[in-house]
Amino acid sequence: MTEMIVEDRFAQIMRSTVAHASNGTCDLADEIVELPVAIYTDHARWERERERIFRRLPLMAAASCELPEPGDYKAMDLVEVPVLIVRGSDGTVRAYLNSCKHRGAQVATPGRGNAKRFTCLYHGWTYGQKGELLAVAAAADFGDVDKKCLALTELPCAERAGMIFVTLNKEAKVDIDQYLMGFDKHVEGLNMKDWHFMRNTPIPGPNWKLAMEGTFDYYHLPVLHKATFVPLLSPGHRALYWDFGPHLRSTNPDGRLSFLSDIPEEDWPLDKALAGGFTLFPCATVTTLKRGNMIGALIMQILPGLTPGTSITNQTFITQSEPCGEDLAAINHWIDLNLIAVRDEDYVASTSQQKVMDTGMLETVRFGRNERGSQVFHKWVQDIIDTDDHALPNLFKY
Repeated sequence: MTEMIVEDRFAQIMRSTVAHASNGTCDLADEIVELPVAIYTDHARWERERERIFRRLPLMAAASCELPEPGDYKAMDLVEVPVLIVRGSDGTVRAYLNSCKHRGAQVATPGRGNAKRFTCLYHGWTYGQKGELLAVAAAADFGDVDKKCLALTELPCAERAGMIFVTLNKEAKVDIDQYLMGFDKHVEGLNMKDWHFMRNTPIPGPNWKLAMEGTFDYYHLPVLHKATFVPLLSPGHRALYWDFGPHLRSTNPDGRLSFLSDIPEEDWPLDKALAGGFTLFPCATVTTLKRGNMIGALIMQILPGLTPGTSITNQTFITQSEPCGEDLAAINHWIDLNLIAVRDEDYVASTSQQKVMDTGMLETVRFGRNERGSQVFHKWVQDIIDTDDHALPNLFKY
């Protein structure tokens, strides 16, 4: 035992997982659900998802450890919106539309760095870490402007449980804490805020929902990943799910955990309690695994692409501390393995699904009783796109 499990929800989930592992049971939905293939191919539907989900809800945009120091920033595109995230000298993280108020050019090139100020790449207007306009280039020639009225456009931003959330609508109706429905308190058990950033890798993929399904679908693990994860983990096909509104906690009731039923809870290994997946609707997952002497986490951010049949996945890898020696080798092997599993296995399979779906010759798909995670996910997708702005906050009530 390295640390005691003290967080109640973690303990409840671990108890349930151990009980299912001992009894050889899993989490089953009430029925098989059938959905139209058009949810993956219809252009109007895809546009509605982009506007009603990705432009109205908080999106997990970065891990806190990507911006550990004052002045650290990350410039990126979120659903084709240029966003600049900055940790100010006061330690607070803020987000802005990455666009100069002069004529719209970006004030930071995509990527990460550290800066006290941001200068427009086109005409040189300069902004501070809090978005304030500091200087107008050649001000005497340009003419008088009220700099207080020309700050960068600030976007709703919050830092919770070692993650940074941004909403792509400055008039957002849904508060981040209301939206998370307590899931951040659960994820805080990972203590990711002070972890170490390793690397980020983008991967093109199919429709964003097809990509997301694979992150909480345990049914496919022994088949699709027989060359990658099976030799390492021997994962079963069964899953357990806990709902926090649209967010999901998932674990595998691995029979090898049954031995824990004979051990006092205070002696249960922390890495076993943290194992599994944390899915933050609509587009992010956190999966933990112990490699060597260290626990690492894979964060997957899955965003719609430029067409209904495309997406982009950003794989971000973080570790409890900076690894070295054998731990570094073990972590790097795990990172490479996850890249291969997603790029060469998951997305090869789901791209083939997308190809068939795009023909229009397949009308429906089915989610079995053992695929409750996908059933919950699709229900929330539909509920959110069917809900108007004024009623949207009502969906996220305990």
